[in-house]
Amino acid sequence: MEHGGIISWCVKKADGSRLERQFITYFIGPEAEYEKHKNELEQFRKDSCTYIINSLDDLPKVGNLNAR
Repeated sequence: MEHGGIISWCVKKADGSRLERQFITYFIGPEAEYEKHKNELEQFRKDSCTYIINSLDDLPKVGNLNAR
């Protein structure tokens, strides 16, 4: 299943500027796993469509959670 995600136009830097790349991010997997890890993205949410991050490096990493 697909769970929680954002698109780059909802993401800004603290100074209000946009990030240097366009992207879409989301979690694919069982809901139980999403619930364990959703704060990795939700910690940046300010309202229904605003996330504040300093750089792309702040976003959750791509990969298999079992491999971490």
